[in-house]
Amino acid sequence: MSSTHDPPTALPPEVSGAPPMAILSREDLADIVSRAGDRSADRVVARLETMEHKLDSHVSSVDQRLTRVDARLDEIEARQSSNSFSSSTNVHAAPHTLPLRGSVTTPATPSRPRAGMSSAEGDWNSLSLEERSA
Repeated sequence: MSSTHDPPTALPPEVSGAPPMAILSREDLADIVSRAGDRSADRVVARLETMEHKLDSHVSSVDQRLTRVDARLDEIEARQSSNSFSSSTNVHAAPHTLPLRGSVTTPATPSRPRAGMSSAEGDWNSLSLEERSA
């Protein structure tokens, strides 16, 4: 019958009293740490590039939306200015607003928009109550 334990074997002389050869020198450890740092840095750079790409696509998408909004605002402003022009040329004066004989009438000029006010707000503010309700 064989025993369940193998007899102890003698260790080779280079290992018996000295630490095993698997211990690394400072240079080896520094190299391993440096490579690990490089891999981590490479991962961070790759992640930053991915985030930058996503951010660029979002900025592009928002820029396209703003371009559409600007175009729509231009259409509205053009429509308002044409409506304002047609309403000022097609005004039928009521009998009580007829000018007196010999008086000079000038077309109403829209007020200038305040600083920070959009031109659409300025156009709206320059409309009379009748024009606003129309």
